Amino acid sequence: MHIAHFVDFVARRALRKVALAGALACAAAWASAAVGVVDAAGYPERPVTVIVPSTPGGTLDRASRMLAPKLEARLGQPFVVEVRPGAGGLIGAAAVSKATPDGYTLLMSSSAAHVLVKLLNKNTPYDPMKDFVPLALVAHAPWILVTNPSVPATTVQELIKLAKDKPGSLSYGSGGPGNPGHIYAEMFKKMTGTDMVHVPYKGVTDALKDIVGGHVPLMFSDILPAYPLINDGKLRPIAVSSAKRVPLLPDIPSVAEAGVPGFDAAGWVLMAAPANTPPEIVAKLHGALKAALEETESKEWLGKNGMTPTGSQSVQELQGFVQSELTRWGGILEQTGIVKSQ
Repeated sequence: MHIAHFVDFVARRALRKVALAGALACAAAWASAAVGVVDAAGYPERPVTVIVPSTPGGTLDRASRMLAPKLEARLGQPFVVEVRPGAGGLIGAAAVSKATPDGYTLLMSSSAAHVLVKLLNKNTPYDPMKDFVPLALVAHAPWILVTNPSVPATTVQELIKLAKDKPGSLSYGSGGPGNPGHIYAEMFKKMTGTDMVHVPYKGVTDALKDIVGGHVPLMFSDILPAYPLINDGKLRPIAVSSAKRVPLLPDIPSVAEAGVPGFDAAGWVLMAAPANTPPEIVAKLHGALKAALEETESKEWLGKNGMTPTGSQSVQELQGFVQSELTRWGGILEQTGIVKSQ
């Protein structure tokens, strides 16, 4: 099954769950309208929910829980993290897109949930540009190319030679069709002229188990789950996917640095609110997030968790960033053949 069709199928199943969330959100909107205009001046007057559209303990979940107490300290109300995974981030993101735009339901999104799902599935029930207002780019989230220690290649160039000497003999794992690890590996193949076979799993953790077990030789993994396995010597780190090295692994080169110029496949973490959230509330949240992320403690935490802190940007600049990512990754997906050009 072609990747776009597969993701479309998964998304259709997910929409059934989203429908209930949408109905509840509409009911909340009607109730809000009945009591009058949102009190932006007094915001927040009750706890704020931050929806995480991925699995517990992952990058988005951990970043949300790091920021929650900092936002509470600045705005005076609890920020409650709610994990709502499924369909590559579609379920959680769709629920937030339909929530009442009053600042009490936010999304801790990722490049996968905010951009890739939309590009891979024409029936995605939300538009990243029209249905959300970005509040802060929390961090860039590079991935890492890892191999089983038995693979006779310790550098990117040795891996490329190994793949070219035996075309089609190497396979790579991923967290599933359309997962960033799949896309990054296809991008690597395209840019290096290599031929490797994709072996999809239900998630990155499952794929890593088979890399460690020697059943599949390599993969691109997000850094957090791979890091302890690297420390234990169960995985060999080859290169990071971002254009530059990451603080957590200062001795590991980037793919670009290691001989594939222009390779830059880092994901990112972004907090957003539903579109039409009052500008005063957007400004309050943006200001609180900017202050929290500028703390030395926050920057150090992000670095220690495999992420790269970003500079502060205005809401307008963030909207331009999201649009540029949609354009960029749309082109990459077509170039790699994951999505066919129209």
